[in-house]
Amino acid sequence: MKETSVKRNYTRYSDQDKVRFFKLLFERCLSAAAAANQLGIHVRTAQKWAAQYEKDPDSIFQKRRKTGRPRILHEEHKSVILECIDENPSVVLDEVIKKLKQIFTELKVSKSTLFDFVKEHCNLSLKKARLQPIDRNSEEKIQERLDWIHKWEKTDIGFTRNCVFL
Repeated sequence: MKETSVKRNYTRYSDQDKVRFFKLLFERCLSAAAAANQLGIHVRTAQKWAAQYEKDPDSIFQKRRKTGRPRILHEEHKSVILECIDENPSVVLDEVIKKLKQIFTELKVSKSTLFDFVKEHCNLSLKKARLQPIDRNSEEKIQERLDWIHKWEKTDIGFTRNCVFL
């Protein structure tokens, strides 16, 4: 019977951690292991950084390409989306998709993908418009609400003392 392997926790080190490591490595002339121990970096990681630096010093700070599916929407799409929303703040996602497909004919994007993109990359929150009755804030309605509050205050019902809400 095969036992399940324990999943490892990987530590992501920032560029600042790497700079500190190389500062100790070159300025204090420490070994990779000694510099790693001082900074709390895993020894094998530090040794790999040192070996990689010897091969190609510029490659240490290069970010690796992200794995996974490539993005459907990019900066040019973002500018069209923001322009569309600026023109009509009450626009719905279906209309934004139509506008995108007019400009980018090959684009195939779902409503949920567009919603996520607008939320994450455009920093906009889309809300459904709710219609309110005109007389909602009329003087009569406000007075009616105030009278209702006064009526309930005169009763012996104390919502914090003797009411159970289910």
